[in-house]
Amino acid sequence: MRNDILYRVRTVIRATTSERRRLKELEEETGIASTNWKNVWTGRQRPTAHMIEALARRWPQYAFWIATGLTDTDNGHTAPTGAWTAGQPRTNKAAEATAVRYFEFQILAQDSVYGTNGALESDFGDLKATEKQKVNDLEHAIAHIAYERRKSALQAKFPDFDADAPFQFKSYSAITDELNSERRYVRDEPEKPNTP
Repeated sequence: MRNDILYRVRTVIRATTSERRRLKELEEETGIASTNWKNVWTGRQRPTAHMIEALARRWPQYAFWIATGLTDTDNGHTAPTGAWTAGQPRTNKAAEATAVRYFEFQILAQDSVYGTNGALESDFGDLKATEKQKVNDLEHAIAHIAYERRKSALQAKFPDFDADAPFQFKSYSAITDELNSERRYVRDEPEKPNTP
């Protein structure tokens, strides 16, 4: 079985989006135009660095696996269900959920300090200068909307975090300590079987 970056990116896309709206969902979640995702999904191009970064920030539990093909369950890095991992361990659902909360909080804190880097990619090809500007403006708008939407969702998950508060790093430390404690607690618990 082929286990390269294209396989891993497509596996994460398959696991995190619906079949019917796959490309539109990717655009909404990452801020990268659906036409660019279509080229990756159909195998016409390999994923770019911006695409890999966007997937890793949106689904951080899969970031390490996307980049390396390895899992690191002790630190919350796993692969989607059904992904080929060469027998590497998978984390239990509770441990994965707490790791995702931890990663999402770290992303929120980073974005609160640094904001978005505004990096976009475009394949302008043979477009004229005015058409290039229109495409660039549209892609910036898509990226900005996706960024603001995701930041709002993360802020709703962590209402105690206020980046503008005078003691922001105190609240950051408290929340990080709480999340680390929660991760340590559930990491080694066996997953409970589903019973009717």
